[in-house]
Amino acid sequence: MSISKFLSFSLLFVQTFICLKVNASEVDFSYTYGNRNFEQIGTAKDETYDIAIRLSDSSLAGAKIKSFSVPFVNSDNISNISVWVSKELVLENKINKPDIISVETVCDDGNISVTFPQMIEIPDGGVYVGYTFSVDKKDDVTTKPVIVAGAPVEDGLYMHTNRTYLKWKSYASSMGYSSAITVTLEGDFQANALGVVSVKDLTADPGQMTNIRATLINHGSDPISNISYEVSGMNDSGKLNYEFPEPVSLYFGQTMTVDLPFVAPDVLDEYLISLKITEVNGVDNHDVMNSASGTLVVLNEKPIHKPLMEEYTGFWCGYCPRGFAGLERMNTLHPDEFVAISYHSGDVLQATNSFPSRVDGLPAAVMDRVHNVDAYFGDDTSSYFGINTFWQSLCDEFTPAVVNGLTQETEDGTIIVTSDISFIRSAEGSYKVAYAIIANGLYDESWGQTNYYSGVDATGYVPEMEKFCNGNNVVFGLVYDDVFAAGSNLMGEESSLIENVVRNTVYNNEFCFGKDDGMSLSDYDLFANAKDLYAVIILLDENGGVVNSNKVPVQRYDSGVNEIQNEEVVNTDYYDMNGRRIFNPAGGMFIKVTTMGNGSRSISKIIIP
Repeated sequence: MSISKFLSFSLLFVQTFICLKVNASEVDFSYTYGNRNFEQIGTAKDETYDIAIRLSDSSLAGAKIKSFSVPFVNSDNISNISVWVSKELVLENKINKPDIISVETVCDDGNISVTFPQMIEIPDGGVYVGYTFSVDKKDDVTTKPVIVAGAPVEDGLYMHTNRTYLKWKSYASSMGYSSAITVTLEGDFQANALGVVSVKDLTADPGQMTNIRATLINHGSDPISNISYEVSGMNDSGKLNYEFPEPVSLYFGQTMTVDLPFVAPDVLDEYLISLKITEVNGVDNHDVMNSASGTLVVLNEKPIHKPLMEEYTGFWCGYCPRGFAGLERMNTLHPDEFVAISYHSGDVLQATNSFPSRVDGLPAAVMDRVHNVDAYFGDDTSSYFGINTFWQSLCDEFTPAVVNGLTQETEDGTIIVTSDISFIRSAEGSYKVAYAIIANGLYDESWGQTNYYSGVDATGYVPEMEKFCNGNNVVFGLVYDDVFAAGSNLMGEESSLIENVVRNTVYNNEFCFGKDDGMSLSDYDLFANAKDLYAVIILLDENGGVVNSNKVPVQRYDSGVNEIQNEEVVNTDYYDMNGRRIFNPAGGMFIKVTTMGNGSRSISKIIIP
C-alpha cells in the first residue's frame, strides 16, 4: 500500500473509530482518543516487531477483552502476524513470549482484527495487549510499518524489535506517539463515571477561596455537564458543585485537568486533603477511582518558584544565536526571577566536560533537569517566543521550598556560598544542594559567533534576534552572560544532604570556590574577566529534578563588604576548606564567618595554629 492510500484509509478508520460504542456492557478502548493524524514509525530494517499497550486503569479490572483491531500497512513483505495478551512482557532469545493467549492472523485491507476465541478477564494490575509481525524485505511502507497517533500516553506504546529495540520499554514519551491499537471490552460500564487521577499540592491564603487542581479521568459514555464534589481533611467543605461552561465529551480513559474552587481553612497549617467526586450529571458517581489526596499548606506568603534553565551552546553552533537571544530577552523581562546557566562547548568559554544533563546536539536546553526545551521556542517550535510561556507555566507550579543564600569573595579570591533552605511543609525523602558560579559581561573582540540566521527576516522574532538576522555569517562584538564558570558536584553535594525535612526548619550549607576554579578548559580566567559573578543555588530532589533555585550576586572583596565598623558580633562560625562546619578549629586554614547585629556577614580566611 502506498503512503497516500494508507492516509486515505487512516481517515476512514478514524471516522469509524470516533463513533465509540459505549453502553452498559461494551466499550472501545484506545490511547489515540480519536486523534486523526495517524503517522508511521519504524526502524527501516528487516526485523520482527512487537508492539503493545497496557490496560492498567484500575476501573478496568474485571472487565473482559473481546477483540483487537489496529490499522496496518498492506505489503507482501510482511509475515508472521499474531495478536496476543500477556500479564508480563517477557523475552526468550529475543522472542516475545505472551503468557495468556496468542492468535495468528493476517492483514485484511489495511487492518488487523481479531476476535478472541474466549473473552479474557483483566486482572488487578492490568494486562498488555499487542501484536507481532516480521518485516521480510524493505519497501516503501515496511520501513515504517507501525501506525501511531500523537497522543503520548505512557502505557500507549511499548515496543521491542529483535535487532534495534532489544528490550521491552515504553517509547510513548520519547517518540511522542501512542499505538493505534483499539481493544473492545465487555463489562459493567457506567453512563456517568469520573475518576480522580491526581490532585496537585497547593498553597492558599487563610480563609480565602482557592482552587484545587485535579486531573480527572472519564469512565462513562455521556458528555459531562456538571459534577458535585467534596474536599475533606480540614474544615470539610460539604457538597460543592461545578458547572462546565459547555458539556465535555471525552473518550473512555481520556483525562482532563479542572480547577475546582473551595474555601481554605483559617488556621495556618499543613493539611492532607482529599477530593472526592460524588456525582456526575446529577447521578451518584460509583467510579472506583472517585477520590485522590494532596497537600494543602495555608500560609500568608508562598515560596517563589524560580525554575532553572540550563542552556548548551558554542561559538561554532550556527543555530545557537536563538538561544543567546532567548536568554538575553528573558533576563530583560525577568531580571530577578530568571535563573539560567549557559554551558559552552567547544570554545574558549567551556569550563567543564561534565554536563548535568544529556544532550545529543546543540543548541539544547533543559528546564529543571526534567523538561527538554529550546532556549527560544520553549516546547513549541511554532510559537513566537515560547520559552517565556513555558517558563511562566513552571513558575506557576507549586514548590515546597524556599532557596536563599549569600555569597562573598575573600581577600585571596575564594568565593564562599552559603545556602539557606527551608520548607513550608514536612516531607519524607532526601534533597541535595548544588552550586554554580556564572559569569556575566564576558567580551573579547576576537570572539565570533557562527550565525545561520543571517539574512532571515527578523519579523516575528524578539528584538534581540535582529543583530543576527541583520548580521553576517559570523557575528562579533557579543557580550556573553550566564556563562558557567565553576561548579560543585552539579548532581548535589553529599555534604548538603537533607533527609525527611521538617516544616519551617532552616537548613544551612556552605561551599567554597577557589580563585583558580574559574579557569576555563582553555585557561581563560572567567572569574577575573567577568563584569559580574553570580552564584546559582540549586535544590535537587532524590530523583535529580530541580525543586527550586535562586541566583545571588557575588559580593567582590574590593566592594568593602568585609569591613566591620561599629557593629556588634552576634555569632562566629568556622568552616574547613571543603565547606564543613568546624566547632573547635585548630591546626590549619579555615573560613571564618562573622554575623553582625544588623544581619550582615563578614567572611575571611584565617590560619589557626
